[in-house]
Amino acid sequence: MAKKKVKYPYRTRNNIITAAVAVVLIAVLITLVALNVSARNYVLTLDGKKASVNDYKYYLYNEVTLYKSYGFIDYLGWSGDISQYTGETSGTTVAQSAVNGALSALIHERITVRECKARGLTLSADQEKTAQDNLNTLLDNLSKAAKSNIGLSNSQLLTLIKGDLLWDNLYADITQDYAFDQADFDTYYQNYLDTNKYTLTKCNVYYILTDTRDEAEDALAKAMGGESMFDLAKEYSNDYSAPQPTTNSDGTTTTPDDPRAATMLASDITQLTDAMKDEIYQLQAGDYSKIYEIDVTPAADTTSTDTSTDASATATPDATATDSTAAAPVYNYIFVYVDSITPPDYDQVKSDEQDTYIKGKKDDIANNAYSQMVNDATISYNQDMISSIDVTTLPQ
Repeated sequence: MAKKKVKYPYRTRNNIITAAVAVVLIAVLITLVALNVSARNYVLTLDGKKASVNDYKYYLYNEVTLYKSYGFIDYLGWSGDISQYTGETSGTTVAQSAVNGALSALIHERITVRECKARGLTLSADQEKTAQDNLNTLLDNLSKAAKSNIGLSNSQLLTLIKGDLLWDNLYADITQDYAFDQADFDTYYQNYLDTNKYTLTKCNVYYILTDTRDEAEDALAKAMGGESMFDLAKEYSNDYSAPQPTTNSDGTTTTPDDPRAATMLASDITQLTDAMKDEIYQLQAGDYSKIYEIDVTPAADTTSTDTSTDASATATPDATATDSTAAAPVYNYIFVYVDSITPPDYDQVKSDEQDTYIKGKKDDIANNAYSQMVNDATISYNQDMISSIDVTTLPQ
């Protein structure tokens, strides 16, 4: 039996057409809304190209992780002034510094990738492996909440990691024409030796600091006669700081009775002047220094008394009376026992410093070149979007 053909009434067909048009319009509307959101979902543009919020959040996560590892957040809090540690403008908070660092890192990655592409620079096989290893490490440490907040896939994260690694290649390309200047290095190295002469040579000493010369002479005579520096320090020294009893893991205490257990670097004894250190560093292990006199006279007590009774009056030289009371001279006396003195391997020191010198020169070249790239770029920030992201509440 043949099936009957169903005939839809005109009104029904009209409804179907209307519904279909409505679906299309809704889809178009959703697309337009999505495009509008996408158009606003960026933190900055670099030469007209947008950098996404998600990429920014990745670098923000890195900055916060770094600041936490340094203890800045625990020590200063998010609103604490971090400028003394970062060199930023005085008053820069930890939170603002993290934002600044994330934006700078994002710009650095974008410029690096662009420049490497223009110069034909790519990652080596070893660098590709390093990038994958770095991604694996990141994923191991990235909480589910943090990864969700960043909003990037593994492949997108890997792209950013690779972009950062490309800096090594760009650095090498920028600095490839660097020429070593022997005369300049010789000046640099001599200055390094002069500046670090007391720390390069490890001069371990034990010292006794007394209030009078007689006490110092008595203590030195007894020490040279074989008495324990440890016992003599307890008896004579007014700056006795070591050795002190130490608490062991089992709760017992141990007090060293050998002066060698309490030695410290001569370079760390603040009472010694450079002239004194110059003489001490000429001694051998087992030698005693002479007794040095140290001026510890308190600073003069200077007070100012304002005799003006009219707050609006112009100050004159006679308006302030100054009373200075010179304190009587006060001296301490110090001598040291040299436990050991170890000069450095100067060949190794020179080699290490030459590497440091060359890297510093190359860093200057590369950083100056990068700064010029930034200056040549047109960068604009989406401050509304940046401000809407609260760095203090981002999941880690």
